[in-house]
Amino acid sequence: MPVCKNCGNEFSGKRSDAVFCSEKCQKQEASKRRRIVRAIKRQEFLKPRPCKECGKEFVPALRSLKTQVFCSEECRMIDYYRKRQERGRAEERRKYYSNNKEKLIEYNRIYRRKTAYDGNGIKAMERDGFKCRSCGSTEDLHIHHIDGSGQSDNPNNVLDNLITLCSSCHARAHAAELSQKAIQARWSRVQSITKEQIEEALSSCRTIEEAAKKLGITRRTLLLKRKQFGLPMRR
Repeated sequence: MPVCKNCGNEFSGKRSDAVFCSEKCQKQEASKRRRIVRAIKRQEFLKPRPCKECGKEFVPALRSLKTQVFCSEECRMIDYYRKRQERGRAEERRKYYSNNKEKLIEYNRIYRRKTAYDGNGIKAMERDGFKCRSCGSTEDLHIHHIDGSGQSDNPNNVLDNLITLCSSCHARAHAAELSQKAIQARWSRVQSITKEQIEEALSSCRTIEEAAKKLGITRRTLLLKRKQFGLPMRR
């Protein structure tokens, strides 16, 4: 006859694979297992942990195993009053900013202007009389790098390389720099085309226009390069 796993008594009238004599014994066994699991977890939580305030290791109380982070009430109150003081200072800063918003914005603008361009930005404006060197405007002034290094990783912020321009003149100056760079890039690309590349393009394409498009140059440039290399004319 099978023996009950909980009380140890023999029982009959159950299924062949039954391990408990009654529902009461089954519940008691389940309760025992839950107590064992809780005891194991409690032992894990009872390990010493560092105090959030003083850093001293302590063993938490049984009633607050998961939530206790301070070793004593004194440390908890120190942390509480410090946080309340920080919240008060943050509230004071918010009130001060709301009451002096325009003043602080102007101060930050002046500070950025004094420290920008390694401190030479404001010096360049003072040297130019706070006027655009191109049109004489006094509104929306910018600092422009004469050598075009302003957008590079290491701009040249020497005072002699800085000039005061208004926003419109500044945009035109950069547009001129970009067009000059594009011309230089195109010229270097044209100079890098070899005789073999022109012969290959002319032999693989049906027309001069297709060959010029394949090489990335104009039809007139291709004709000049072909004449330069002494290649025969095509029909």
